[in-house]
Amino acid sequence: MTNWLPLLLALFLTLLAGPALAVGQQEARLPPASDELRAEVRKGLEAARAGDDEEALEHLTRALDARDLRDLPQPVRARLHGARAGALQRLGRDDKALLDFHRAIRLDATDPEGWYGRGAIRAALGESEKALEDLAEAIRLNPRFGRAYRTRARLLADLSRFGEARLDLDQAVALDPDDAALHRERGLLRLVMADYAGAVDDFTEQARRDRRSLEPLLNRGRAYFYLGDFTAAAADFSAALERDPEAATAEVWLRLAEARAGLAAPDKTVTSAGDAWPAPVLDLLAGRIGEDRLLALAEEGGRAGGAARFAEAQYFLGQWDLIAGRPDQAERRFRLALQNERQDAAAHQGARAALGRLNAGQSRPDLRAYLKATPESAAGRSAPPSTSP
Repeated sequence: MTNWLPLLLALFLTLLAGPALAVGQQEARLPPASDELRAEVRKGLEAARAGDDEEALEHLTRALDARDLRDLPQPVRARLHGARAGALQRLGRDDKALLDFHRAIRLDATDPEGWYGRGAIRAALGESEKALEDLAEAIRLNPRFGRAYRTRARLLADLSRFGEARLDLDQAVALDPDDAALHRERGLLRLVMADYAGAVDDFTEQARRDRRSLEPLLNRGRAYFYLGDFTAAAADFSAALERDPEAATAEVWLRLAEARAGLAAPDKTVTSAGDAWPAPVLDLLAGRIGEDRLLALAEEGGRAGGAARFAEAQYFLGQWDLIAGRPDQAERRFRLALQNERQDAAAHQGARAALGRLNAGQSRPDLRAYLKATPESAAGRSAPPSTSP
């Protein structure tokens, strides 16, 4: 979403008094606006700031229809069109918003905000190549335009152009290194690109800036798990559980990491959170249900979630097979998990990482001894070096 309001508010204060305004390399005299135009602009901007886009649309439209609008410099009129386009976009009227951005660019092609706004709208409308052209122009006009790099990175990632997306996110992070959300986005992209060590770094930066959320701990834990550092993964999942003891996802991954690291066997006394996915995986690990029941529960997600849950079930079953010393069976399950083609899905990423370690010919230690141990005795052992997938 383009951010016209600060610019317009500054311009509007100038508009009230009518002093000189620098426009590019020139100066244009802003004539005093009519009371009617000034009132409509002020009310429109105030409504937009308050989040009332319907009212903002009404007042900005009246301002743009005012007789003396053409007395204003073109950059001011361009930004008024941009402000109305923002309201239209937030109201879901993308086609009309696009028309306003066309007008904004015709009035002032030197303003990167107009190109950015039109690029964001075109991306939302599925006009990917045109969107990329507009965002490139916004960045050419303002090489420090962090939001443009970020928006283009998302679009490039959607087009599976991950290397280019990574370069744009690198630029965005360099411009705003303290933005936790940017580190999150780059970390997630690095998981897709199988750059697990880099993902650990980004999620660590996110965790430093967000000390309450579970997400950076869960994501960093998964990155460690994919690297084969199950002890570090278990530490992150344990920390996530301390923040939210009811987080079934964190507990599932914790039990897997502990078993893979040889820190503890799945505890048969642990109770799951019921049939809510992925809690049934805890029952599988504790021996309370079998493969068929787990798959049946995964299928209860219906068409919307069924394919994703099937892939997750196969991935968790593959980890279960590795713990039980059945690497060939695990490999088959990981390949089934890869049938979910969403590369941002944890099951897809985990299966790809596990298959990569299996295909690298790394040793496959038999972990069944840890299953036979009591949790207390297993927890007292030193974790063996992890060389398994």
